[in-house]
Amino acid sequence: MKEIINYQGIGGSYDEEGNQKKIGKWVELFEGFWNQVVVTLIGQYNMNGMKVGKWDILWDGSNIGGGSYDEEGNSKKIGNWVELDEGFHMQKQVLHQGSYNKNGMKVDKWDICWYYKGQFGGGSYDKEGNQIKIGYWVELDEKFSYYFQLTQRGSYDLNGRKAGRWEFIYRQEDKIKTIGEGVYNVKEGNQIKIGRWVETDERFSRFNKITNSGSYNINGMKVGRWAILYQGENKVEFEQIGGGSYDKEGNQIKIGEWIELDEKFAKFYQVTHQGSYNKNGMKVGRWDIMYNDYGSGIYQQIGGGSYDEEGNQKKIGRWVELDEKSKHYVKGSLNGEYNMKGQKVGIWVEKDIELNENSGEESDN
Repeated sequence: MKEIINYQGIGGSYDEEGNQKKIGKWVELFEGFWNQVVVTLIGQYNMNGMKVGKWDILWDGSNIGGGSYDEEGNSKKIGNWVELDEGFHMQKQVLHQGSYNKNGMKVDKWDICWYYKGQFGGGSYDKEGNQIKIGYWVELDEKFSYYFQLTQRGSYDLNGRKAGRWEFIYRQEDKIKTIGEGVYNVKEGNQIKIGRWVETDERFSRFNKITNSGSYNINGMKVGRWAILYQGENKVEFEQIGGGSYDKEGNQIKIGEWIELDEKFAKFYQVTHQGSYNKNGMKVGRWDIMYNDYGSGIYQQIGGGSYDEEGNQKKIGRWVELDEKSKHYVKGSLNGEYNMKGQKVGIWVEKDIELNENSGEESDN
């Protein structure tokens, strides 16, 4: 249940006709409000419940941004604005500064700034008012924060498509490092990755630095050998901990032997899955579950089992699976049988991996 906090002076008036329209002066809480960041928006609504005129953004009572809405009552931002980043919070004190045209579209140069620290990103929008990014840009990763300063930089063409070389830049304290890069091309009106790439994994975070390295063909499809790289705690360089091959025909199908990271892979959950794909990209035969205990560098088998050889990717026979309830640490496993239809049967036993002892049973009969 979310805590509800009342602040003196927050609020305003609704119309008397019962249309539930905000009118007159309002003091509103920022949508991303949370306890450590008291951000308010102050301005006027017209009689139709539309924002008009000057609006200010205050943080703990100090003005940190704002701008104007059109007087015609369309709630369109116009002129110069300083806006809060959508994810603004104590560790992400990020502002966006630039201009809107009379139609409420971003135009020309926009800067991305740290509050107190100045500009560290941004770029330009087209002058025609299509709100298309053009030219050189430095952009923030979606998870960007004070403790996770990951940015991307590169250029957009005149149609707002990424083109040429783009880089992934990671800053930790005073150390700045390029951790990935690759080239975009335009084909049939779409931006596609081509050639050699090193890109950040979707799980990449402050304590989970994972990249993927390999090649895209001329159609933007992964082909050939791809490596999964990981930078462990107190490590300077990235080391390969997994990977495998995609088909050469450009269908982006995994084939042959692979070592894959568990979807919850993290600092204290360094789990991988090792086995083979057939030519159609289906798991077959034996797959092992491996665990690197607290980053020791030594992966030990803690589970696994077999998939059918017909390519239906059905689990069959004896399996030892990780307990899905273990979110951040490897604690328990489930041990039991699958029938030839890929269905759990009989008694399944819960085990504590560290103690190697049974903790309970469940039946799928």
